Amino acid sequence: MEQSEIAKIAEKCRVKILQWRNRQLIADMSGIHLNTLTRFLSGGELTVSNLVAIELAVNRYQKSLEYANQCFSCED
Repeated sequence: MEQSEIAKIAEKCRVKILQWRNRQLIADMSGIHLNTLTRFLSGGELTVSNLVAIELAVNRYQKSLEYANQCFSCED
């Protein structure tokens, strides 16, 4: 059985946040409480609006990491 699109997004976000190990930053960026994010990472359910906020925060953080990597890889 194929996962729903929402489940795929949730899993992608969950994996990235666990890899980065920076829960408080993602919680702050998404505007949700750290306990809500922790519950999500433990497999708990979220509202769609909270999942959207987390996904936006994950995408912004990912872009900032990519930008930082570009800046540090430049030869001056």
